[in-house]
Amino acid sequence: MSTNKTKAAVKAATPDIRIALETFLSDNNLTQKAISAKLGCSESLVSQYVADKPVGDLVAFEDNVLDMLAAESRKHQIKCSFFPTYAAEQCFTLFDMIRAANDVGIVSSPAGFGKSEISRQYAKINKTCIRVEIPEWKSNRFGIEKMIYASFDTRKQKSKDNKCEFLERRLLNSDRLIIIDNAQRVSLSGLRWVMDFNDATNTPFALLGNPKQIMERLLSDDALSSRVGLCKELDGDVTKPEVKAWLKDAADKMVKIMWPEAYKDIRKQSHESVLQSGHLRRLSKQISHAVRLTESPAWKASKRSNDAAFVYARSLLVNIGGE
Repeated sequence: MSTNKTKAAVKAATPDIRIALETFLSDNNLTQKAISAKLGCSESLVSQYVADKPVGDLVAFEDNVLDMLAAESRKHQIKCSFFPTYAAEQCFTLFDMIRAANDVGIVSSPAGFGKSEISRQYAKINKTCIRVEIPEWKSNRFGIEKMIYASFDTRKQKSKDNKCEFLERRLLNSDRLIIIDNAQRVSLSGLRWVMDFNDATNTPFALLGNPKQIMERLLSDDALSSRVGLCKELDGDVTKPEVKAWLKDAADKMVKIMWPEAYKDIRKQSHESVLQSGHLRRLSKQISHAVRLTESPAWKASKRSNDAAFVYARSLLVNIGGE
């Protein structure tokens, strides 16, 4: 009897929280390993919790789960989905041209025109396309090779080939376009690898980034610069009526997606914001900040308008060039 009285009570997960976590995992196609990274805990802790056999500090764990779910919900609410723009149309055409020619091309646009999101959407639509986004620490030939290799499922790969030999075998005459985003970070050794791989396999490459920085490296070696088949920077002169027109149209689409209830209130101001440096990226940040402001208890209590929040959000952005 005394043993039963002293026996510790079995901890149980809070049903609503556990179900919410399971739903989040399922809806976003995430692994328990990915969730453990977001929560800052071990994968086994997540696994046992989902199985309704929690261990450790249950209260602290569930507090972390609720905080993570709330943060992800806020991200989802104002996440700006892809929408067609002049820049997207032009980039898609250039990607298709590079792919058709099995060439190496450089594609660029002013900062904030949405190049990265456009390339993600192109890769999403064109399933055989490979897209890698280069961080500074993977800018040499080995980093690029490793990132492209990681795009393949190599779990059952038994070949003794090294990474480059594997890629050469898999991509030879495949016509699969490889988009390298942030290509201005690619070192000279990385660019040499791209050119040599293009020669060896006929694999087309689209280098997406600052053309000046890319070309400076290429021009240091005549044999490299002569192998670029296309180099195009989209027109970003906002003094031109046609550029103003498509940016304002894009601003309308962005506001309707990210903050539809404020569209009428901030439409004119969004047109002014999108013409400043940073363009669509700047407008996206301004809308995000404004939405957060209007959700805060203090702002709700003040009963201030959506356009006031939008103006205040603009003051929170970093000013560049004396804007």
